[in-house]
Amino acid sequence: MNILKRLKLPADTSCLIALSGGGDSVALLDMVYRLSDKYRLKIFAAKVIHGIRSEEEEDSEVAFCRSLCRERGIPFEVLNSESESVADIQKKYGCGTEQAARMYRHNLLNKHRDALGAGYIFFGHTADDNIETIFMRLLSGSGPEGLSGISSEKDSSLKPLILLSRSELREYLLSRNISWMEDSSNAENHYRRNRLRNELLPLIKDIFPGWEKSLFTLGERSREASEALESLKLKQLPIAKTADECRWNVKDWDTSPEYVKALGIWEAFNYLDNSGIPDRQLSWRSMKEARALINRRMSWNAFGLRLEYFEGCIRMVRKNTAEETRGRIILDRVDVLNDFSEQIGGF
Repeated sequence: MNILKRLKLPADTSCLIALSGGGDSVALLDMVYRLSDKYRLKIFAAKVIHGIRSEEEEDSEVAFCRSLCRERGIPFEVLNSESESVADIQKKYGCGTEQAARMYRHNLLNKHRDALGAGYIFFGHTADDNIETIFMRLLSGSGPEGLSGISSEKDSSLKPLILLSRSELREYLLSRNISWMEDSSNAENHYRRNRLRNELLPLIKDIFPGWEKSLFTLGERSREASEALESLKLKQLPIAKTADECRWNVKDWDTSPEYVKALGIWEAFNYLDNSGIPDRQLSWRSMKEARALINRRMSWNAFGLRLEYFEGCIRMVRKNTAEETRGRIILDRVDVLNDFSEQIGGF
């Protein structure tokens, strides 16, 4: 299986493989290793210790990964952080354990890649991961940009296995007598993705055989729709950016479709947002409110930002004073009918 062919990597480059010890990342390591001479690719590997499982299990996985890399002559490192934990990220951003662990993992891998001078990070995401992501975003009310699924190429992060299924990868490993380790947390259904994978998807498969192909098609169509909308946004609603401000021409704004305006606001929001959360999204409810106010030439204020009509243009700016940077939390009535206690961001 030539998983690198479509990536069009430059010659004499290097990659850091995110190695967990699970079947997907082990298959990724072996496949890339077998192709490394052909592509003149220097390989490094690293395992991130999240500190949310037992030390015995983590130590066992580290020993396994170290042995796997030693057999192939691949430099291997164990990564963890003494300055920030998964729990710290949860508290800082008010996110769930899965998202916090993902941010923790990516932060450490990016730092290690920079220290190595490697060109890319390879992640072991599969077609199954992509389908699960599309399904979760579908149930969360996402638009075409979300229903496109997991991007196989994002900056220096690449996912060479995104077109292969978990079953194909397990067949690959078994055919070569390569062992892997199972993460015990994959069977714990208190994680939303695990519950979706272990409980809901088998039921859907029983009712709708072949549903995976349909959802894959939805992802492809959404990706094409998203690309078309992005092209339309660039043409109809060009954005001008400075350090603390984004601007649009009023005429361009007034003649653009509402969803194009939403894409423009999302772009400006992520450009100006100081939360540290990559690709942070405003809720659709907030987006509707922001566009409605600006269409009436009123201002919208949230998350330390102001969207307003100003001197013949529409602009989004960072606000400076402590009074102005106070945020707002919008809750549905149903959220607070009973006793309510929840951490939302820093609140």
